[in-house]
Amino acid sequence: MRSFIRNLSPRGEFILVTLVGFGPITILQLLGLIQSRRSGGSSGAEMSNAGLVAGVIGELTILAAVLGIGKLRGWSLATFGSRISWRGAGVGILLFVVTFVTMSGVGLLLQILHPEQTSYSVAGISLPVILLFSLINPILEEVLEAGYFIYSLKGFGMWPAVLSSALIRALFHWWQGINGLLPIFSMGLIFGLAYWRWRQLWPLVIAHAFTILYAAFYWNRHAA
Repeated sequence: MRSFIRNLSPRGEFILVTLVGFGPITILQLLGLIQSRRSGGSSGAEMSNAGLVAGVIGELTILAAVLGIGKLRGWSLATFGSRISWRGAGVGILLFVVTFVTMSGVGLLLQILHPEQTSYSVAGISLPVILLFSLINPILEEVLEAGYFIYSLKGFGMWPAVLSSALIRALFHWWQGINGLLPIFSMGLIFGLAYWRWRQLWPLVIAHAFTILYAAFYWNRHAA
């Protein structure tokens, strides 16, 4: 297996990382949706403590597998820009504000043009689980959706790389419906352009973490 991975072409590596990075979670999301509909539950996914903890474990496993492939192929987190700094954190907070305003505007416009109920429900998520998920999920998604995708596709130019990154980010959240996909696509564009400019993951991880924290607290309160 190690020899096979080392001898892959760049295209073969890209396909493998995409399958490893997105395949398992997509399958689990689909199975969860099918099970929910068969049991007469909500029409979409349900967010709960158990589900998010399982998600964290799965994402850590996927991240380890992806980085394992990278080790054999000669790249790592440092390749994508993994420097942690207070300045990067500040940029991340500003990036969150810009992203939040943009996503809110796109979401509001979509609700006016295409009213749609939320495609997922929230079942009383606890603070420790929210914090854990808001730490792990942004790391996995930004490593894959921004770092790996844009780094791998940079030879095609900025817009093909950034648009591909935004598209895979949106498709990874297919279960949120059209009114969820387009705001996330706009998030992907902003994050992709920011990554292209600075080539650092830390600001994106911070902005993504704040986005999750806001969404979790909002939906927890809304569900209550």
